[in-house]
Amino acid sequence: MASACNFSVSFKGSAEELFKKTRAKLKEHNGTIEGDLQQGSFHLPVPFMGNVKGTYRIEGQVATFDISEKPGFVGCDMIKGIIQGYVE
Repeated sequence: MASACNFSVSFKGSAEELFKKTRAKLKEHNGTIEGDLQQGSFHLPVPFMGNVKGTYRIEGQVATFDISEKPGFVGCDMIKGIIQGYVE
């Protein structure tokens, strides 16, 4: 199945710092992340709307996200904005 959307986000610091910070942010919002410093998957419930699910890949200072499931009326730009807020 094709991704609902995909995008890349540049980040500063180490992949370990990014992973720890993103895991903490997801946990705050009842989300989960499984994987390691290179790749994995994540899940974020969106209250009253559904779920955002996808995979991530980290190469150098760039994290690439492939969203496989999202509420139909939630745009990719909105998801990217939220995830960017997690990694910055």
